[in-house]
Amino acid sequence: MVKHFLKTLSIFIFMIILGLIGVYLVGYFDNNEESANVLNNQAEVAI
Repeated sequence: MVKHFLKTLSIFIFMIILGLIGVYLVGYFDNNEESANVLNNQAEVAI
């Protein structure tokens, strides 16, 4: 039971990290500071 919980938790955290990296990459490649700031604000609200 505990192993299953830890596995689910690790997958959940992994997905969040991937999402944050994706948001960062979109802001980075977009080269538009305004859109990057909007994405960062949305990420903070989501968390």
